[in-house]
Amino acid sequence: MIEFVCVGFDIRVWPTENYFSADATVWPQAEHLYDRAKSELGLEENCFQLLQTEKQKDIELLQNLVEQVPGAILVAFEIPLAVFNACQQIGQYEASIQLDKHNWKELGFDVCDLNGFFSILHMDVLTNARVDLFSRDELTDALVLSQAANILVSTHMPFVVVGLKIVELKNS
Repeated sequence: MIEFVCVGFDIRVWPTENYFSADATVWPQAEHLYDRAKSELGLEENCFQLLQTEKQKDIELLQNLVEQVPGAILVAFEIPLAVFNACQQIGQYEASIQLDKHNWKELGFDVCDLNGFFSILHMDVLTNARVDLFSRDELTDALVLSQAANILVSTHMPFVVVGLKIVELKNS
């Protein structure tokens, strides 16, 4: 079984009119709320342009901020632990984020470039391809697609499997 670790948070429009995706060009970011989270909570962006914190209290404050605004939801981004460890070895990460598993609902898995989370599922290079997220039972298919994506779109490599989780909030 593949172990995933959280590498940051985004705030997305909820409900979405498109597909769920790590790609903000597919599932739009709630930019006004994202900016508020940075300024009001003092959260920093990490190398993925995701909100970064290792403190459970900050995650709770972030959840509370998002919960106050209808039309938005907090999304946790996860990557395989092995990918995280490789990135740490080259100095790209400092820490992963521990999620309280009871508060998060798994949406599924996308296949994205690691440098911006652009989804291969929504690029023009795939024909007759799916556009919805992979389930946990389909992780092998997602991993195979990530390897093919590294060949098909080498300008965006490396592609990795990205897990998405949401907190079910009162306004959702």
